[in-house]
Amino acid sequence: MDNWIGDAKYALRSIAGSKSFAAIVVLTMALGTGANTAVFGVLHAVVLRPLPYDEPERLVRVYNSANGEDGYLTGIAAVAYRDRSRTLEFAPLYTYTAEGADLTDTPDPQRVRVMRVGSDYFEVLRAHPILGRVFDREDERPDAHVAVISERIWRTHLGGAAGATGRQLSLNGIAYRIAAVLPAEFNDPLDPGIDIWTPLNLQPGEANSFDNYYLSAIARLKPGVTVERAQAELATLAAGMQPPDAPARNRWSARVAPLQADTVGSAGPMLWTLLGAVGLLLAITCVNVASLFLARGAARDTELMVRAALGCSGWRLVRQLLLESILLAVAGAIAGLLLSRIIAGTLLAAAPQVVARAGSVGLERAVFMFSLGIAVLAGVGFGVAPALQATRPDLEAMLRESGRSGSSSSRRQTRARNVLVVCQMALALVLLTGAGLLLRSFDRLRSVGLGVRPANVLTFEVHLPIGRYEDPASRARFHRDFQSRLAARPGVRAAAAVSRLPVTGTYHSWGVLRPDRPGSRFTPTQNRVIEGPYFDAVGIPLLQGRTFGPSDDASATRRVVISQPLVQVLFPNEDPIGKTLRVAGGQAEIIGVVGDVALGPRERPRPYVYHSHTQYAADRNWALTQVVAIDRDRAPSLSDIRRDLAQIDPALVLYEPRMLEEVIAGGVAQERFALLLMASFALLAVVLAAIGLYGVLSYAVTRRRREMGIRLALGAPVNAVRLLVVRDGGRLALVGIGAGTAIALVATRVLRSLLFDVTATEPLVFAGAAGVLAAVAIAASWIPARAATKLDPAQAVRD
Repeated sequence: MDNWIGDAKYALRSIAGSKSFAAIVVLTMALGTGANTAVFGVLHAVVLRPLPYDEPERLVRVYNSANGEDGYLTGIAAVAYRDRSRTLEFAPLYTYTAEGADLTDTPDPQRVRVMRVGSDYFEVLRAHPILGRVFDREDERPDAHVAVISERIWRTHLGGAAGATGRQLSLNGIAYRIAAVLPAEFNDPLDPGIDIWTPLNLQPGEANSFDNYYLSAIARLKPGVTVERAQAELATLAAGMQPPDAPARNRWSARVAPLQADTVGSAGPMLWTLLGAVGLLLAITCVNVASLFLARGAARDTELMVRAALGCSGWRLVRQLLLESILLAVAGAIAGLLLSRIIAGTLLAAAPQVVARAGSVGLERAVFMFSLGIAVLAGVGFGVAPALQATRPDLEAMLRESGRSGSSSSRRQTRARNVLVVCQMALALVLLTGAGLLLRSFDRLRSVGLGVRPANVLTFEVHLPIGRYEDPASRARFHRDFQSRLAARPGVRAAAAVSRLPVTGTYHSWGVLRPDRPGSRFTPTQNRVIEGPYFDAVGIPLLQGRTFGPSDDASATRRVVISQPLVQVLFPNEDPIGKTLRVAGGQAEIIGVVGDVALGPRERPRPYVYHSHTQYAADRNWALTQVVAIDRDRAPSLSDIRRDLAQIDPALVLYEPRMLEEVIAGGVAQERFALLLMASFALLAVVLAAIGLYGVLSYAVTRRRREMGIRLALGAPVNAVRLLVVRDGGRLALVGIGAGTAIALVATRVLRSLLFDVTATEPLVFAGAAGVLAAVAIAASWIPARAATKLDPAQAVRD
């Protein structure tokens, strides 16, 4: 123990005596460990940390599965699963999106997020109210005006009153009885930030039919039940709800997925990939620091050789050097922990929603232990090479060389540093190739035709309280009046509204069929309710027929506009104009055909049916999103739009104004996030590799000063001397690029889930990455090569 303590004291004194060296090592390690710790912290918060519910491993999500795709459930299937399952406890809930609603019993209406859920929701998620009792299955009907509120609404809207339960809350102008208050720490697993929960209508008929796919289900496995057993049971139940002779293409089943993996989705593989990438960056950091230690070891050769000559054992020398490297690595890790807070905050600010909703990444025990572990491993990693150099000394040669020239360099040390540079170049190429693949994939993704022109389109929501807009005609009239006011403003090209913005995922998946073909199966379609010149506003082309006009009012025959993919399915060799569709519980005449619209940035176009809000307003109080096509140079301000809204109804709220480009960009947020991080890691890796190569060649030029001087004195051309140095650098870069290419061919396969229309072995990307790294290597070699030719030959020979 005395020896260990003595070695630790000596290590601290040695570090204190080389402050500049220690500062560079600590700063370099802080960057490497800080980035690693930040990415691991986000990974731990999103993927590894269990969901914040009792026994989260028993929670699963149930999908409707048809033709290899997962989707929402119908109300009939969801209720059947809930009532008949013996392996699951069910909680059907509405999950298209949380609905926006206004608390209208205050002078200034407040916008809140409302989710309609089945009564089992609270039991399955073990949501224990702090006040009152949650609603039950008797409330799962359309006229049940009861609500469960969050603690935030209880405190801000009701003042935290102990007698809040039983009181009335005006929601969209309708009085709801407050049944219970949920604690602040409770959050919905699929859509966090819900303010109010109301009962979901699960009564037969109306929305609950076999052609309306609008529900998702979260369930809890009963004790001892596996996911596979639950899957088999629900598949049996699904088969029993379908005709036994139904064709295979029309059959559907159920799929059960663990909720933890389902909520993370594709963000899990992405974060693991990024952790691997930042691990490569840490390896490059360690290699760079190992080069620094080798350079420092060269200056300490005499000291170490004298120790060995006086009888110090090789193990004692190794221990001494490893202690120094581990102390510096731990110091770098501590600095990296502080830096990781900044990096994690930056990550979350740029992250897609599934990652960002993890919130602030705190310094948990797992994250701290991870940081400490990689620090110790890094310390051993970059300290072992110089330490092993000290265990194989040629004492006589080293002392003689030191005595003659004062230099303790050796070919063995030069070879070691060359190997480290090759490693840096190889690892840098792997990261550069990964960044290149993601960049090419993102470019392909952006070039995909979405079917709309999202540029210069402003979107926002205006919700009409049913208490003041109970009449369907008044709701339709509001939208027409509001849009006419907006269209009259300078800089507005078109103003319209839609029930769901384009290219933002599935919504209202209703089945349609041709009534002139009895016995045909419903074709799933995406349904949108529109008001005004929607197609002009978002740039969807009209291909046949016409769009909705003033003649398509509530008294006219129901009419719809369909998209080209639906024509290809139902009318492949016919003119669809004037034909009839059965959709949304009735029949409608087709009056127009419009172009394809992608369901999402990475998804192919689906069949769409567009309904006129003027004709369809009686179905429900549609929450339409306004879309306003503007000219950037003279666009109206939000205050102008709010003024137009207030002139119609001053109690209405203009909610969440965003540009359509930003909304659609959210669909590729994950790809952009991965590209941003991978490109950052690759850039830093290339810089570190260039610095490492420059350091080795500069060191080589310093060692060969006399040789270079003699060459120049004997008349060697300047370019020939430069070529010597550049050739050495090129040789190292070539070996590194070759090794890196071999590694990248294997490593980039993990990026497949993040790539779009790009293979993981894209030759152009590999060639480009190799070319970039070669150019950087030549630049890093040219600087010391140029310095070599600036030598004074006489002075070099004299030295």
